[in-house]
Amino acid sequence: MAPPPGLPALRKGPPAGVIFPCANATEAAFLSASVFGMGKAQWPLVAHIRTGTPLFLFNWQSRVMHGVFSATSAGGLDLQPDLLAGIHAPTAKPCPAQVCVQRSRRCRPLQESQLRGVLAASYYDDNRFYWEIERSQVTALIALFVDSSRPNLEEGQLSLEQHPKPFQA
Repeated sequence: MAPPPGLPALRKGPPAGVIFPCANATEAAFLSASVFGMGKAQWPLVAHIRTGTPLFLFNWQSRVMHGVFSATSAGGLDLQPDLLAGIHAPTAKPCPAQVCVQRSRRCRPLQESQLRGVLAASYYDDNRFYWEIERSQVTALIALFVDSSRPNLEEGQLSLEQHPKPFQA
């Protein structure tokens, strides 16, 4: 789904953070391949992603967000051309604007209701929001993920304060 006319102009340079959409049929493929993708119309955004950019994966059908990820490559076209090969569902649309990812921290997925406050300025209708997010939103999302998963953090994981520079505000 394309954002409405009047999409805010993309900032020059890398985005502070990006939320990649997925569907029930594509979520497992994105997570297992460690590659996130969007349609070609989103190439101008994905093209500005750099290594270390904070990323999140939002399932628009289940309304659940996975995090926290970081880009391990710059955005590219068809980095993994067969990413959704074998998925025969109407929601498995081509996603040539891609980036390689790694999980920065293992956190429980969050329900959209938990994210609405952080993403309020990004919603352009009741159920849709812009994929590019501000640094303050990235910081707040990371804090939400960390807080929701604190009891299950694995030994040796970095705290939010110890995270590498891309996650610092």
